Amino acid sequence: LSNKIYENLKNESNRVDILGPTPALIYRIANRYRYNFLLKSTSLSELKKCLESFSDYWKNAKHGDIRAKIDIDHLNTL
Repeated sequence: LSNKIYENLKNESNRVDILGPTPALIYRIANRYRYNFLLKSTSLSELKKCLESFSDYWKNAKHGDIRAKIDIDHLNTL
């Protein structure tokens, strides 16, 4: 699934750098596994476009009980 997310994000813009997926620092909590993506861009509009596309993809995809969270300007990667 993480590779599908990466491909979806990468197809949206070549002006957004995508780092990941990488396992989270605390990889498993309550028997749930966590991965991180980091998106970087010099263009705020391209970054927003990429995130909106991901949000649309996530709403329409069948992914069971897997959850996604978007954290903008996060302070750490925990």
